[in-house]
Amino acid sequence: MAPELPTRFNYWEFFDDEQAGTEEAHYEVDLWHSPEQNADDKHWARSPFWSADEAVALAFGKDPNQVNWASVEDHLGSSRFAGYYSALRDQILQAQADRDLPQNIRPREFFAWANDRNIDFPIQLEQAVLANEVDIVDLQRRYERLDERNSDLLKENQDLRYQLECQRTATAPAPKEVSTKERASLLKMVIAMATDGYGYDPYANKSPIPRQIAQIIQDKGMRLDEDTVRVYLRKAVADELPARENDR
Repeated sequence: MAPELPTRFNYWEFFDDEQAGTEEAHYEVDLWHSPEQNADDKHWARSPFWSADEAVALAFGKDPNQVNWASVEDHLGSSRFAGYYSALRDQILQAQADRDLPQNIRPREFFAWANDRNIDFPIQLEQAVLANEVDIVDLQRRYERLDERNSDLLKENQDLRYQLECQRTATAPAPKEVSTKERASLLKMVIAMATDGYGYDPYANKSPIPRQIAQIIQDKGMRLDEDTVRVYLRKAVADELPARENDR
């Protein structure tokens, strides 16, 4: 018959002074209750899922890498802790078979299941899980703010590159100044070749085509960076490409 589960995860604290000095008490403490066997709650709180054996060990405040079915099974019948571990393990496996718990158990799912059945677990483990969830939400918010800022900086960088390129073009000595008509003609040729020759989508927010064109230029022994290619493609779209019907 399976032993009754303890009312607290560290059941050995219920030994009275007389029991604490018994051979059984020493045997239990030596086997299962050394400091290195205690769970690192913060570490396990970061795990999105627990297996059945991990949930059992953590419910008793134990490190699943130190205390698990492989280390417990041989002590069934001689150790009360082994009996407690086996009984809780059987309950969790049965709950998984009945689909009351999934195979990969989320910490919150385990806590809810255990609370419904008056199965205790370390309060500090639940607190660590809750703190970790708060950390995740905060990190997600920070990521979103940084991602938005990064997008703004990329756009600002592209605008500055275009302005710089315009300044360089305006100040660089040239045998002949490109007229507005000639510039428009060149932009038309650029956008026509990019769309029909390389599949450039002028209305897409992002496109790999500028990088491909820059690489082709480099392969020909010339230099023109990807951002400059992108700047002129956008300029050609804005100045020369007819508007779409739904944009008119």
